[in-house]
Amino acid sequence: MDGRIMKWGLMLLLCMPFWTACRNDDVPEATAEPQKDCEVSVSIRLNAKSLRAMGDPGQGVDEFDSQYWTRIDIFLVYNWGQVLQYTLDKNYQPGDTRTFNAFAGTVKAVYAVAYNNELLAHAYAPYSEQQILDLRTPAIDGLVAEQEKQYLLSLFSGTATQTDEGNPIEVVKDGRTEIKVGLNRLVAKVDVQWDAQDAYQSGRYVEAKMGGITFKGESQGYFFPEGKTTAESDALTHVAAYKMDNPISERNGRTYFYTFSGAKNTFVFTVKHKENTSAAETSTNYTATFANALERSSWHKVDLTVSGSTFTETTGDLVLTPKSAIND
Repeated sequence: MDGRIMKWGLMLLLCMPFWTACRNDDVPEATAEPQKDCEVSVSIRLNAKSLRAMGDPGQGVDEFDSQYWTRIDIFLVYNWGQVLQYTLDKNYQPGDTRTFNAFAGTVKAVYAVAYNNELLAHAYAPYSEQQILDLRTPAIDGLVAEQEKQYLLSLFSGTATQTDEGNPIEVVKDGRTEIKVGLNRLVAKVDVQWDAQDAYQSGRYVEAKMGGITFKGESQGYFFPEGKTTAESDALTHVAAYKMDNPISERNGRTYFYTFSGAKNTFVFTVKHKENTSAAETSTNYTATFANALERSSWHKVDLTVSGSTFTETTGDLVLTPKSAIND
């Protein structure tokens, strides 16, 4: 009996290597990830051109000298689809070079975005080029007016698809590749100026004044808006308002609005007027809609001249229509 047990035990022992080998044949080997044995030197340049012009009432927010972004994300997209992400904090000085580890291979494109993640806490971690192209900001509806301006001015994005010499971006093993990316502002600016003096000079009116301006735009924006569908004016939900609060600003004044690009923005304003000292004050409401979507990093000056109950504007890009009229 003991002999048979020993015999079967010996046969089982001899068969185990073959059985193990068969099982290993059924299990695929894990694909080894490429080694990050290369270096890339990345330099970011922010084309922070000012959207202000002479006489622009934008003293509260300095567009050019102040830094409102707190984070820059950089995405390397290889020609096989893999994405590597690097991050720069608010201590980074634009134009400086930072070195990161990377894979060897051809880089299809380098994308970079700048934003303020302190005013609105958020971060991005896309896994594909399409996810990068679809990056959007969070909604700005919860910010107060000054925070909203600072956040919108913190937004930049840019792309590089070749070297400064016009060559493909090649990351080489045991070498260092230099990459430079220029970033441009994401927002547009609408600068509105009004003057009611013409109404008095005509002799028909003893009083003409602006009552307020309500500007409508999108509450979120794409970091790469190129190719995205234009938002029509009736689909805009974010509202910013300016209220004339003294006789001087009611007669003539100037204000401005920052907005995400890619929409046919609109604003509503009211003119109040009296034809003689005993007449009741009447009002006419107007809606002004841009005929074309506003482009990123653009400035749009709108001059409104009040002639009693009528307006003229000088941009040539506005569709100006009465929204409602009372005793006109």
